Amino acid sequence: MSRPTLSQRLQQLPSTRLPVEPLQTQAMPVLDFASPDYLGLARHFQVLGALQDWAARQGMQADGHSREHTQLEAGLADWLGFPAARSYQSLAQARLAVQQALLTEEEDLCLHDHLNNPALIQATHLTGSRLRHYPHRDAEGAAWQLRQAPRGLALLVSEGLFQADGQLAPLRTLALVAQRHQAHLLVDDVHAIGVCGEQGGGSLEATGLAATAVTALVISLEHALGLQGAVVLAGKPLIEQLERLGMLHQHPRPPTAIAAAAQVSLKLARRDGWRRQRVLELAQQLQQRLASLGINATPSPGPLLCLEVLGEASHWQAALARRGLRVIASPDSRDPGTPMTRLRLQLSALHDSAQLDPLAESIARLNDSARLNVPLLQPQEV
Repeated sequence: MSRPTLSQRLQQLPSTRLPVEPLQTQAMPVLDFASPDYLGLARHFQVLGALQDWAARQGMQADGHSREHTQLEAGLADWLGFPAARSYQSLAQARLAVQQALLTEEEDLCLHDHLNNPALIQATHLTGSRLRHYPHRDAEGAAWQLRQAPRGLALLVSEGLFQADGQLAPLRTLALVAQRHQAHLLVDDVHAIGVCGEQGGGSLEATGLAATAVTALVISLEHALGLQGAVVLAGKPLIEQLERLGMLHQHPRPPTAIAAAAQVSLKLARRDGWRRQRVLELAQQLQQRLASLGINATPSPGPLLCLEVLGEASHWQAALARRGLRVIASPDSRDPGTPMTRLRLQLSALHDSAQLDPLAESIARLNDSARLNVPLLQPQEV
């Protein structure tokens, strides 16, 4: 018998360099373009007040199914047009639970868009079902994959608004493909809820797809409402199954304080249309500002912009941090011979137009340096 030692296995794992955090000797203001608080509700005084009141009374421990959870779930279901909903303490739990409820046999197939969030794909691995990918936003590619697997339950999974490039999925076409091949459609709408669509209904509203065409919808309370947790929306039979699985696998709901505060956030998100308009205007302004400086960012219908730049992700993140700018940077491994980085810039309704200039100018200068092979960081900073 020859098994690898722990040291050998760890050495075999891919090496991922952590971002280099800048050393600061004095306080430096930071402009945050990595926050998921798109509507600016995380610091709203009414939301914080509701959270503090309930936390003072009952603490922040995970709770069972309280009246506040029932009201929150009913409010979200009414807003988004679904029969029922079930809340979870984390987004990872919600993504795993809905796939566990649907993918119960080894011959079941889960079909993912190639650029779906890795955490969403990891949830499929944990179900033990077959996993396949189709080309990004390619409904015909998804149909071809479904034709190759005629047996077992088929689940077609797509983000509503992709975090990888900020684009909407072709949901209406995917729904037709799913219907034609007797598959189920799961939409992960973390980045679109509250922002896309005239009423903030997310990617379904933005693409004109009825909730009845979707088996389940996953949303994040963090992105939409500025709090912690997630919600699965679906028909009543699936939600009842999620309840049974929740008791079996101990998937708790958020604390009651979170559920109470989320109801306040939900009212503000539905009432304050200016928040959606503001964040979308800022995204358009940033895209235009970057374009004027020679940086191409694909126009996005949502609150985030994604662009590809030369150089290592950790160096980009650290170099921008030294300029007081916080962004999300990740390696782009499609061409191993040329180090590329994906920058994701997330806007908030609380941002000011004047704050976009230093971000765009810094990205343009660093990109020019990368093209000229000038290090983004000094050797002692790497």
